This record gives sequence, C-alpha cells and structure tokens, in this order.
Amino acid sequence: MKSYGDLAVFYYRLQHTELALKYVKRALYLLHLTCGPSHPNTAATYINVAMMEEGLGNVHVALRYLHKALKCNQRLLGPDHIQVCFVLKFYFIFFCPCLS
Repeated sequence: MKSYGDLAVFYYRLQHTELALKYVKRALYLLHLTCGPSHPNTAATYINVAMMEEGLGNVHVALRYLHKALKCNQRLLGPDHIQVCFVLKFYFIFFCPCLS
C-alpha cells in the first residue's frame, strides 16, 4: 500500500496525474481490503483521489470521493473535528466554484 501511495505522490509531483491516479487507486483498493472503508488512512486516500480527479477535470468524480472522505471522517472523528473541517475546506473552496 505505502509503495503505491509513494509512487502516486512521486508521479503527482511530476505532474503525471493520470499515472498518479492509477497508483493511488491501487493503494485505495488495498486499503479497502486490509483496513476497510472506515479507516483514517482510507479517508485520507479518498482526499488524494479527489484532488487528482479534479486535476484531470473530473469534478463530479472528485466530489464523490470527497464526500466519502467527509462521511468517513465524520463517522470516525465526529462532526466538529479539525480533519472534517479540512475536508469541508476542500469541498467548498476547490469544488463548488466549478459547479456554477
């Protein structure tokens, strides 16, 4: 998992977003198998997928992943936790202007 995540970050920094997305989705798949969909690492990876999808112009797909991250963090940490606020920040600042 970590190796796929590291490769995703590597390619993302090189602006090879499609390749980065391939590796981050592999990491997400393995996280689902090993940790489950309601794990903090899974929620963080949802955010990474959302950022990459948005970078490729797939705003609606990105919103779905961001929504998954939000629900996961709310369930795990409570609605007032700073990580939930972090996800909401991405939701409103980066994605809502794209929908208007």
